[in-house]
Amino acid sequence: MSRTPTMLVALTTASLSVAACNDSVAPNGSTAHIPRLNMAIENSSDWSPPQNLGPVLNISGFNTRNAAISRNGKSLYFGSDRPGGAGALDIYVSHRRNPNAPWGPPTNLGLVINTGLVDNNPYPTPDGHHLYFTSSRPGGSGGPDLWVTHRDDVHDDAGWKQPTNLGSTINTPFQDSGPVYFVDPATGGAMIFFSSTRPGGQGSADFYMSTLGSDGAWGPGVIIPELNTPFDDNKLAVRADGLELFLSSNRPGGGQDAMGFNIWVSTRATTQDAWALPVLAVESAGLPAISTNGKELYMVARQPGSGIGGVPFKNDLYLSTRRGAP
Repeated sequence: MSRTPTMLVALTTASLSVAACNDSVAPNGSTAHIPRLNMAIENSSDWSPPQNLGPVLNISGFNTRNAAISRNGKSLYFGSDRPGGAGALDIYVSHRRNPNAPWGPPTNLGLVINTGLVDNNPYPTPDGHHLYFTSSRPGGSGGPDLWVTHRDDVHDDAGWKQPTNLGSTINTPFQDSGPVYFVDPATGGAMIFFSSTRPGGQGSADFYMSTLGSDGAWGPGVIIPELNTPFDDNKLAVRADGLELFLSSNRPGGGQDAMGFNIWVSTRATTQDAWALPVLAVESAGLPAISTNGKELYMVARQPGSGIGGVPFKNDLYLSTRRGAP
């Protein structure tokens, strides 16, 4: 039997974000609120209220989103449309000396990784030698595809080599995005969790899983029915032990933002079990990422400001920390 989630972090805001001041009015006329905890489950929470990661990472008027943290907790990868990039969204990385130090100024990963189109959803492998990501660049299967790049030196941010498309077995002419590379500690098998709008799903976007074959090729995406709904299920994060998962969805429930998104949590007893029914975890936020030790939950929240395509919001990164062991 799967374990019962032990927390509910609830934020009430007007959009896919948390605004900075109480009862402020967002550009669309809705009201934003300060993030606050909701003790709805077991009247307790292991998680701190999410906090904005500040102006070093979040730049005024532009998007910072789709984060992923390295295994050692010292590198944070994300997508952004800030000035100085190559396209609509570029991939950046920020470093810190240790997991308790502040994040340093972000670095654009350069023109080998970034194009004039959308390059987003970065995810580093545990050894730091590979980076999986989503890109709309030519050479794919039609829509945004899953790609991977390699570097020899894990400390060289300019050393990434020409990206390789993961192939038409896992990619489709539709939108395939948000890759999460995972190695099952019980079996040693590698897999990728991702979201896709391909036909045959349960909603507008659904979660799938692909396994790495003995030939080094990724297998077809297999839908994960217990995580999906008839709505938009668009990004997930899996803890390193494979027993806890956070996902972004606009399914009904909670204090949804203007686009309807919240973060949900699911658990399972072993990596061979099905996931439990997801439970609301963070309201009015999305696009989660979890640290290897399971104690840092990164997320996107939306602030008033100019965004991609003139949308009157922009995405900021927030962080909630867990006090106890997962």
